[in-house]
Amino acid sequence: MIDINNLNKIDETRTYTLRGQKETFDIYTIPLNLLKYNEKNGRIASYITEYIDEQNYLPNDVQKFNELIEKFIVESASDAFKKTKNNIKQLGQIEPAIVLNNGIVVDGNRRFSALRQLQREGAGAEFGYLKAAIINESQYSDKEIKTLELNLQHARESKVDYNPTERTIDIYRDLIKDGGQFTPAEYAHETDSTESKINEEIRISKLLLDYLEYIKEPFKFHIARNLKLDGPLREVDKILRSNKVDVESKEDVKELLFANILTLDSGDITRKIRDLRRVIEKPEKLDEMLQELEDTFDDLDEELSSHKEEEEKRIGISEDTDYIRKPSKVSISKEITEKVKKVSEKHVESAKISEAQKQPIEALSKAIDRLNDIDSDAAKRLVLKDKEEFNSLLDKAAKIISCYKESN
Repeated sequence: MIDINNLNKIDETRTYTLRGQKETFDIYTIPLNLLKYNEKNGRIASYITEYIDEQNYLPNDVQKFNELIEKFIVESASDAFKKTKNNIKQLGQIEPAIVLNNGIVVDGNRRFSALRQLQREGAGAEFGYLKAAIINESQYSDKEIKTLELNLQHARESKVDYNPTERTIDIYRDLIKDGGQFTPAEYAHETDSTESKINEEIRISKLLLDYLEYIKEPFKFHIARNLKLDGPLREVDKILRSNKVDVESKEDVKELLFANILTLDSGDITRKIRDLRRVIEKPEKLDEMLQELEDTFDDLDEELSSHKEEEEKRIGISEDTDYIRKPSKVSISKEITEKVKKVSEKHVESAKISEAQKQPIEALSKAIDRLNDIDSDAAKRLVLKDKEEFNSLLDKAAKIISCYKESN
């Protein structure tokens, strides 16, 4: 625990909102060796899952733990980190961090990292301290401290450098895991967002969880970050919410889309998932595609399950262990990959050709709709000059229609 009686209090204060009330805190300079990173920092959540996946633990030793997390902080947003470090080196630390009295930095991890590097580089004794407000953790609930963290993160421009996957993980932790500690309405208020936007993020987070379960790699969020799954999953969400997709078909559709995400390893995956909507929204075409891939999906599930069983057998663990498996990458046989790609591309191309063939009908239908929008009474009341223009356009429309009739 940090003893504030042994710290240097400077002539600064900061006011934060806690429990809905404004509270003013003194600011102290805290030696860096008394501090520890927050392993629940949303910006590095997937880096931590990746490390645990490979090493099966986080270091217990504070010094080794801090070295590891510092590395993740820098890697997660290297350009933003360099900017922060340069600013602190030139101007000093301007904005105080927030630290719990147990030494955990809840806001200011990038500033903490910059100071650590500057101290190691011998930039000056002044860089050996973090300027921060200290909050007694025993006086506030986890939710109240998280609320403060959200308020600060979303009040700064720095929120834009949040990786989409890390933001999705934060949504999972705050709104889904163990029933969630916030309601969508509360979270929208604390993050200066809208409830509908937060509900969308909840759907994306649940889809990510479903996808990781589908590939037999539950909670390995780094896979989503490495494969940049945010865009494809948002397209999956749009397709599943389409009123042209039958409710009873949605689980089959989800499996179809997940299989495509898994087997598409290059190019614009988001666009390719979007193209599948052409097939999925036509029930007869969807059924045809699903039947064609039915055996392949069974083979795919068997292969994914086999990978899991082989790895667990190699390591010597059982289903009820807390150990998170290796490897972090999912590899699928070429035969299955090529089959899913071939069938998907065939049906998408067929749908595109069909749409092109029907384009004249759709264009004419839209033209008729526009003509029906014309107010006939208003047309009769047109002044002479406008009436002449109106009649001229009618003649042009009649000639176009006549030409189409003659060509058919």
